[in-house]
Amino acid sequence: MFDFILKNRIKRICKNNSARQKVFRSLSEIKTVVVVFETSDYEASDAFIEQLEKMGKQVKAYAFRSKNDQYDYTETPYKIINLKEDTDWLGSPWADLVSSLDEKSFDLLIDLTIKENLTLEYLVAYWDIPLKTGFKKNNLPLYDLAISHLPGDKGSEAQELGAQILYYLNTIHSKITG
Repeated sequence: MFDFILKNRIKRICKNNSARQKVFRSLSEIKTVVVVFETSDYEASDAFIEQLEKMGKQVKAYAFRSKNDQYDYTETPYKIINLKEDTDWLGSPWADLVSSLDEKSFDLLIDLTIKENLTLEYLVAYWDIPLKTGFKKNNLPLYDLAISHLPGDKGSEAQELGAQILYYLNTIHSKITG
């Protein structure tokens, strides 16, 4: 309902973070990763995170839980963001959630959401991570590497997005060394 207010907050954060040090690293150089996703894509996102961990990456994940999601996530290793408990009336995350990565250093942020989710986009904008990747959903300048098209011919959209992000990060490596 008040999405325009939250979008303006996100734009302001992006403008204030314009001095953020952007670093394009190859997949082999990336050691630590933050992944954000929606619980509606839990299985595909979980498989993607497991793939990253098998590659030797240290992963921290945040999942947004929609109002209609009735599953129990008490056993999940990921931080589940609940709209009523973790955000204000506009959908902005509470300060403790926003600052949860302030003291840690990460190489890469991967946003596996396909549809606009302003709560997660607020976090993506705020966190000072040198390489941010995701699907271009709107005109907010969130990502350093944005995927703008998904063929959708196999698996879930989140799974396909993750595969494309890994492909491009491997391509960065071949362009750097080749």
